[in-house]
Amino acid sequence: MRKVIQLPLVLLFLITLKNTSAEGSYELLKASCSNYGYLQIWDNADPQRNFATYDCPSTSRLNIRLNAGDRIYYGYATDVEDVYYRIKNPNGTVVKGPALITSASPKGWITNCTKAITGPDSLYAGGYKCLSMQAGMTGDYSIEFAVNNNATSYLKRIFLRFDITVKSGGVVKKGRVWSKNWDITTNGSNNAFVANLYVYTLDSVVTKIDFNGIKPYGFTVACNSYGSTDVGSLKEERKSNYRQTIITGSGLPGAPEYKIFLNDPDSNQFPTGSVGHVTSLILQTCGQDTNCIEITVTKSGQVEIVLVFPTGPNITIVQDVNAGTNCIAWNGLDGNGLLVPTGTMIQLQSNYLRGITHLPMTDVENHSNGFIVSLLRPSKDWNGQPFGSPKIFWDDSLLIDPANSIDGVSNMNGCTGGCHKWTSRGTNNADPEVINTWWYISQQKDTIVQYCTAILALELTEFSAENHENQNDLYWKTSSEHNLDHFEIERSFDNIHFVNIGKVMAKSTATNYYFQDNDLLLGNFHFYYRLKIVGESGNYKYSSIVIAEREIPVSHEITTYPNPCDGRTINFLLTGIDDPDIEIKIITLQGRVVYKTTLQKNEEGNFTAVLKPQNQLQNGLYMLNCITEKEFISKGIIVK
Repeated sequence: MRKVIQLPLVLLFLITLKNTSAEGSYELLKASCSNYGYLQIWDNADPQRNFATYDCPSTSRLNIRLNAGDRIYYGYATDVEDVYYRIKNPNGTVVKGPALITSASPKGWITNCTKAITGPDSLYAGGYKCLSMQAGMTGDYSIEFAVNNNATSYLKRIFLRFDITVKSGGVVKKGRVWSKNWDITTNGSNNAFVANLYVYTLDSVVTKIDFNGIKPYGFTVACNSYGSTDVGSLKEERKSNYRQTIITGSGLPGAPEYKIFLNDPDSNQFPTGSVGHVTSLILQTCGQDTNCIEITVTKSGQVEIVLVFPTGPNITIVQDVNAGTNCIAWNGLDGNGLLVPTGTMIQLQSNYLRGITHLPMTDVENHSNGFIVSLLRPSKDWNGQPFGSPKIFWDDSLLIDPANSIDGVSNMNGCTGGCHKWTSRGTNNADPEVINTWWYISQQKDTIVQYCTAILALELTEFSAENHENQNDLYWKTSSEHNLDHFEIERSFDNIHFVNIGKVMAKSTATNYYFQDNDLLLGNFHFYYRLKIVGESGNYKYSSIVIAEREIPVSHEITTYPNPCDGRTINFLLTGIDDPDIEIKIITLQGRVVYKTTLQKNEEGNFTAVLKPQNQLQNGLYMLNCITEKEFISKGIIVK
């Protein structure tokens, strides 16, 4: 006879917990009601702490990735029972709510921690009485909250319990809930946060952050590609700093950029990326105020260049690079500030970083255990070699409390297994620290030794490009041509990948030059040109980049005026965009961000503003990029 085994009710409950797929308090509490980790809104009644609130910016939204037909099950419980919720679809239309959930509500209120960890009762026996909604379209839905249904009631509220569970195709899917700027509290400065969060970078790399018992009280979690601020050189941006110092410098403290998840992101929705490698590293010139260290990479990333001189301190340059050939600008000076003469032997060390991730945290009191970071995907390098464990780096040299650094004020060599520890920070409420930690999944180190090549004795006094429907005309003028052999004309459609399209021999005397480009492919409207100026000995340098633009037959339109502008104020108008908000960046032709802001759509359905960079832009050509969830629009602007 078959034996019938009766399991105790407690054992059945434990099995249910083990297999639960709730997504919310389950992760923040690490499946234990004795732990601490709760969502919050309007911490300290601060309007800037706008996580998951009505009409918050895209960087603060609480998102759920859904396919049409997917269903979400959800509920929450707050410390004060006056919090309304609503759900918006990917177009920004409210499709659920606003509605108030309290302990008297028949559904949606999670009565205790055990039920929050168990999950929704529609899926799991013993779970909380859940609300549900089916998605009518594919994309990122968002859930928003407001005290008393008032968007400007900046009263702190804590979500003691919450859950958002997604069911897709009959299967519960984790890794669908994300934000770029989580706001969390442990409800006490001595309470440890032991949860894991998962970061999805712009190059689709996933790393897991084990917070390992940090004691932060109330804190935000945001990650980006640069550091504690979005203004300045990358070498300075990655240093920990004070919030007010960053704001005074026109920066955004801990600027959110990457998607952060409660679980490993669903790989069907958030696929695994691949990493690139360096194909060449060349020092083009020395001895002038702007020299080019040319590095070619197969995918975007970040590079550290160390110049080692025969005498004196080294120089370190940090810069983002795009796929293709990049020019790392060097001012020609050694570590003592002296001009490096032609013929000097220089060692160049490049460190190409992939999956770069910065974790800037504000007002976090104590971390005696340090962070642990793990790589989830991709698992192998471009050549099939497995990645090692990511190393953790930090630079707290700008903070005035070195004695509070348990494992050193800085670590630029990397550390694994519980790193970046401190104590008794976050005590200056008026100007708290933004403590930054960073890592990357891999690095490619290359070293070359080069002599400083001779400078081409050429002065290019003019270089321009004009579009005439189906042809572009290029003009340039020289004032001297000593030892010059020829010009190579290079063209790009994306300002990254340049190809040679022609050659013009030098005339050995100051003169005017002309080149006509008739190969304007249909569908291309932006044409970037540069001159490769080649000497008789084979050494060469590049000119600046000029742009010719053909009229784009699209519904959206960017207007900037005046153009050319003075670099202080730029009047901006963008029409024909569906998204409710946009991000604006002004970048140099080398990819450096010199201005950044976010705009909301006005009542006429357009975006308009007067852009005022903190520091006057220098003369030259810049790209004004408009970035939405759906589109990327770019326009050249000239500063004179």
